[in-house]
Order: sequence, then structure tokens, then C-alpha cells
Amino acid sequence: MLESSALKTPVLSRQRLDAATERVTLGLPSRHPDVRPGQAIQVQLADGRPFFSVAGLQPGASLELHVTRRRDSRSNPQLFAALDAGSLQISLPHGAIALTDDRRLPDILIASQSGYAQSRAMLDWMARRRPGHRCRLLWQASSGYLAAERPWLEKLAAAWAGLSLTLLPLDEHDALNEALAALPSPSTQGLAVVSGSSHFLDAARHALRRHRYTLLSDQNPAALPSIEQENAPCR
Repeated sequence: MLESSALKTPVLSRQRLDAATERVTLGLPSRHPDVRPGQAIQVQLADGRPFFSVAGLQPGASLELHVTRRRDSRSNPQLFAALDAGSLQISLPHGAIALTDDRRLPDILIASQSGYAQSRAMLDWMARRRPGHRCRLLWQASSGYLAAERPWLEKLAAAWAGLSLTLLPLDEHDALNEALAALPSPSTQGLAVVSGSSHFLDAARHALRRHRYTLLSDQNPAALPSIEQENAPCR
């Protein structure tokens, strides 16, 4: 498992992406642990409960994470109270998923709602570092969230010929099942990353294995906590 370190980091900006979801930019000290695209951070809340989320290291030593207000989580209000106070106590990096120059890259990224933050960080890295790689993004989210991110995604796809996009509104459940069923099977064993709730993960896993994909996190199951906790209700 990768060693993680605790840091106090300031909230630099917050942008509303839909009615419940925000993009949060966090500053980092000049000396911080190496964070790879796809890894998670753990927010240390006031009552000691951890809150896992996905964050991408951005140019200028800042972190971007997407957070959603939830009514079914006792920890969620504490997270937003900390954001309102202007800083977060975080531990990083966490999770088995990490992109590196010497590691095989995923062929498909599948995300639900704010699990997309993980996909966004990986897409940005692959576009800059491995523009010859071919990758598909399948993302289901609210209409407002899709609209907020669509310009960035379409600009990326215009510059990166190997990127294909499938963006699905959250309320079209049949569309997601149809998109998963219609996934092309790779000629060799494909590699996938899935980010979302436990129910979403289970459904996507089933479809991916039927199409001969392996989950990137499955390659190192001992490196826990895995990114699958990203949207799970916190206890």
C-alpha cells in the first residue's frame, strides 16, 4: 500500500456544477506526497469519521474534487461545514488506482455523478501524456452536471482523436443499461475503471466482465481502501 500523509489544505475556489454538486479546488503546500491521477483523498472530519473522495492533481499544485450534498449521510454535513470554514484536513494518497507512465492505461472509464472527478483527472493526464491511447468515457449524471462539463469534454475530444464520449442523463436508467450492454468487446482483455455508488459499481462490473474487461483496481486488491468508496454513504 502507498504511504499516505495528512495535510491541512486551503479551499481556493468552489463552483456549482448542478443543484447538489460542487467542484472544489484545494491548494497544497509545496511539499506534499506524490498523487497520481485516479487516486483518492481522505477528508478528516471533526468527529473522526473519514470521508473518501476522488481528487485530481492539477497544474500549479492544486487538487480538484467534486462533492455532492447527500441527505443519507451523517458525515456529509460536516464536510460542507469544513468547506464553508475555508480549509480541509486531508490524508493522501489512497486507493489502488493510479496512472503512471509505465503502467497499462484503461480502455474505458465508467462513472456515475461525482465519480466523474476520477475520470476527469485520468482523461486530462492521458490526453497530455499518451495522446495516442484510445479511451472511452461513459458517464451518467444530472443534466446540469453534464452541461457544466460538456464544453471541457468536447474540447478534449476534439484535440484527442482516440477519445470517445457517451454522456447519459441521470434519469434515463434504461439508457445506461443499454449503453453497458452495447459496449464493444476488446480483441484482447480490456482494462476499465468504474467510479460511483456500490449499486452502480455492481451493475457496471457485471457488464464489463461479460465484455472481457478487467477492473484496474482488481489488479491490486490489497491496496485498500479502493476507490469504490467514493460515493458510498459515510458511517
